[in-house]
Amino acid sequence: MQKYGVKIEYFDKDLWNRNGIYIDEIKVVFVIKNLASEKQKQVIVHELGHIDHTEQEYKNAKIKC
Repeated sequence: MQKYGVKIEYFDKDLWNRNGIYIDEIKVVFVIKNLASEKQKQVIVHELGHIDHTEQEYKNAKIKC
């Protein structure tokens, strides 16, 4: 993910109750490692969509973000 300046890391599903998460402070997208490959790609694309969102954007448009 050099284009976005982020790393992709994988986690066990019992760590977080979600398929993926983007943590901006460390520029890492975390994805459940036992998802099917196609689903992992969908989760990664979704999480990349969170790059550069501000806290104010989440307050104003929670559903959109």
